Formats: sequence, C-alpha cells, structure tokens
Amino acid sequence: MSDWIEDQDYELAKGLQKALLGLNNLKSNYKLKRFFCENIFLDMTDRTQRHPQVKYKTEERKYPVFNKLIGDFVKSMGMGNQQVVWELVDDFIYDDYVNQNWFHSLVDSFPDDKAALESAKQNYIENKISFLDYWDLRFTTYNKIELPDQLTYLRGVDLDKMRTKIKDILGYVATLNHELYNKSI
Repeated sequence: MSDWIEDQDYELAKGLQKALLGLNNLKSNYKLKRFFCENIFLDMTDRTQRHPQVKYKTEERKYPVFNKLIGDFVKSMGMGNQQVVWELVDDFIYDDYVNQNWFHSLVDSFPDDKAALESAKQNYIENKISFLDYWDLRFTTYNKIELPDQLTYLRGVDLDKMRTKIKDILGYVATLNHELYNKSI
C-alpha cells in the first residue's frame, strides 16, 4: 500500500504544480484559487485526515491508447479511475475553511509541536510562509510524534526520500506563487 500512497502524493504534487503554474495572478480571484488548489494538496496528503476537507471536482483519467479498455481495467482493479480537477468550486468558503481545526487531536499532547504547527498555519494563512513550508513542518512533525494514522499509511516509505521529492516537485512553484501573491496585494 505504501507505494500507492507515495505515488499518489507525487501525482498530486505534479498536478498542483501544473495548476499553480496555470493560474493568472492578475485575475481578481487569483489568491482564492491558489489557496484552494494548495489546500486540496494539503488535505489529500494528510494521512490523519484531520486537515479540513476540500470538496473538489474529479474527472475520469484519460489514457492515450485504448482509453476505455485501460480505464475499465483500472476500475476493475479497485484503484479508481478519477483524478483531481484543480479548479475552484463555487461552494468553497475561505473564512469557514481557515477557522477549522487543521490538526490531529494527539498533537495536543505535544505542546511545543502544537504551538509550532499553529504558528505555521497562521503564517501560511497570512502568506508569511508558503503552503510547502507548512506541509513540510506538518509532515515532519506528524512523523516525529509518530501519529498512528500517518504511520499506517506510510509504513515502508522512505520518508526522507519522499519529503525531498515532494519539495523538488513543488519548490519552485511554491516560491514563485508565494512571491506573486505578495506582489498582487
């Protein structure tokens, strides 16, 4: 299962990278679209499932050859055949979203780590740090304090390799969009 989870996170990172590079920072709703897309990634990569869920659209995967045949085969294997559509949905309410609890309840048992995560959340919301900075702190903190949900899904994964690869995929676009956001204020 760990290979599947790891591959899913890489696919999500590549999808987010493409979505963020496609955003126009001159459009009036750029900030909201950017935040929405980033939080699909933050939601789906939280193996504890405590990050607020983002209701997003999906679509059938497209395969270049034998589209229907391969799609039906993937579905029959129980893997699903859906992929994320990185577009803002009408019912996303920013204020409701940011005011939710973003952390696993066991984090309460680690006051220093909880304070660091709360600070990172606030800094991310205020655009003092990027979503990737927030993700990195959450990822390393959850693994450090060994949250059971996180460990179950990531058992057998080389966590350092995974963390590095996610940061390699998203580092440039996280920095770029963070800077564009600050310029568009």
